[in-house]
Amino acid sequence: MCMDVFSPGCCINIEYLLEQVWIERPKPVSRSNATSAHTTSTKEIRVTEVYDLCIGNPGGSPPIRELYLLFPHDYTRKEEANRRCTVQAWPMNSQTSGKHSRYEWAYTAPPARADKQGYVTRRYFREPPGFGLVEPFALTGRILTTKDVAFPKLLTSADTDLLASSKIRKTVLCVGLDDPIAPGDAGWLRIVACPQKLDAVYPKTRRFPDTKKVFQYEYGIIIGCPHIVRVMFGHRLEEPTEETGPGIPTQCERIRGVVLRDGAYAKDTSTRIVDHRVALIVDADIEVGAMTYTDGIKFIGRIPSLEEQGHTAFLWGGGSDRNREYDLLHNAKRVVDMIRFNGAKKLEELALALSPSGKHEAFSVLLNKMVLAGLLVPKEKDGPLRLPDNLAADQETNDPRMTTLRKSYAACSQERAYSLLAEFTDLHPFKIDCQLKWLAPEQPPEVHPVHPEGP
Repeated sequence: MCMDVFSPGCCINIEYLLEQVWIERPKPVSRSNATSAHTTSTKEIRVTEVYDLCIGNPGGSPPIRELYLLFPHDYTRKEEANRRCTVQAWPMNSQTSGKHSRYEWAYTAPPARADKQGYVTRRYFREPPGFGLVEPFALTGRILTTKDVAFPKLLTSADTDLLASSKIRKTVLCVGLDDPIAPGDAGWLRIVACPQKLDAVYPKTRRFPDTKKVFQYEYGIIIGCPHIVRVMFGHRLEEPTEETGPGIPTQCERIRGVVLRDGAYAKDTSTRIVDHRVALIVDADIEVGAMTYTDGIKFIGRIPSLEEQGHTAFLWGGGSDRNREYDLLHNAKRVVDMIRFNGAKKLEELALALSPSGKHEAFSVLLNKMVLAGLLVPKEKDGPLRLPDNLAADQETNDPRMTTLRKSYAACSQERAYSLLAEFTDLHPFKIDCQLKWLAPEQPPEVHPVHPEGP
């Protein structure tokens, strides 16, 4: 459960990303009569993923006309000769009644209404509702409307079938925006996704004295960050086996080229998530077992407003704001602030004063990149560095030269693991692992192969 978002050739700022993972025990649904994206039985759990995004164009980048969505599981189903996706894009307007009303728990009430230009201000709390905080945060953006969510035009039906196969189980989709996001503009969009295949469901037989035989099911859930989704997509396509048939390695390499080389890792392409929230919301009759999470994300707490409704709910926080020590723009802004308040400094002085522990060399690379981007100007050769005269105070992160800096790092994304550029980044890796258990008096479900690397 997770989603990577990018727009080839564009730098995008996701000012706010709320990722809701709803896990439920569904009522029995006949596969022949199913009308929803979910076609499950009571042997299984039903997962609905909801992503609320406030997407901005920071300036210095072309208009954002389309978004690529990369998922770690199979979000498609076969209908006769065609394969259809189970992902939808919804405008985040004031109509929050019906099935979407439960996804609004993170925002203040009553729901915001758009103005005549189509802009809406959404207010949300830094901590879960019920923690007693009074002043919410606010973000304003246009209500984005989209064309249908579809497979990328450069992928064939054979490509999408291969990605959905049991050997790969990945999904890549494209969302065209009705009105592009212009430089300096932002917009709100909701993505609702329903995975069709759940790996690693293990049945365990239990017998109770006063009941019939009962099966206990266990499911290991992994919620990862966009960086992990991107990396694992590439790794899975590098692992064709003898069972995949002739020609498959060549097809995998072509898909990698479309999605990664010419997509996520294309020139001038970068995604920055400023405030990333992850909410895990589970039915009360599903037991949440062992839970671990890595650096890069912080456990905020339980969500009282949802638990009062009978759910078990947890909230984590990540993104650039919670990983400032390793964030590219936060470190660049530290340099700007120091020079603004203390005057021109030599490169060595800045690196010594500001570089995080053990990152002196990487910080010197950052300073040189800032000079090339025009964010720092040497007074003379090898002399002190000053700020350009037209760098406005408190607007540094949206300055086009900051976008140029991001592009210089994005150009080496594929080699980040082996480069000093990896020390400061737009995306901050994290992973959340937990075990779910539930009971059902039925026969065990089919167990799908387990992919050890997770999403």
